[in-house]
Amino acid sequence: MEQQNGDMEWQEEGGTSEGALGQSRARKQAAPESAGGMVEAVQSLKQLLEQDLNKKIEAMKAEFQFEFTKLRDRMAEEVTRATAQMAQELSQVRGQLTQVCGELEQTRLQLDMLNKTETPRSSVQS
Repeated sequence: MEQQNGDMEWQEEGGTSEGALGQSRARKQAAPESAGGMVEAVQSLKQLLEQDLNKKIEAMKAEFQFEFTKLRDRMAEEVTRATAQMAQELSQVRGQLTQVCGELEQTRLQLDMLNKTETPRSSVQS
């Protein structure tokens, strides 16, 4: 028993001197582990930031796509409305042109009749 106590004392004493070396080794090993942990933390943070950025980019893409679709639909409506309005105006102009052509034809016929009636008078007067 005394020998065991002596061994324990020796281990404690030896442990103390060994303990100092052991602590030094532990610190040297902890530094890389700590640095490794730091690297992992930085990589984890970087990954989280990238995920956040990707989410924001996806949200912006979705918003852009939505706004683009709204704009495209609005432009299509405007083109349809303008086309319908132009078709109506064109139809009105076509009707007016037909009317003017009819009036022009009547005026030509009247001039022809006047010329025919003038021609006999001219020959009678001469």
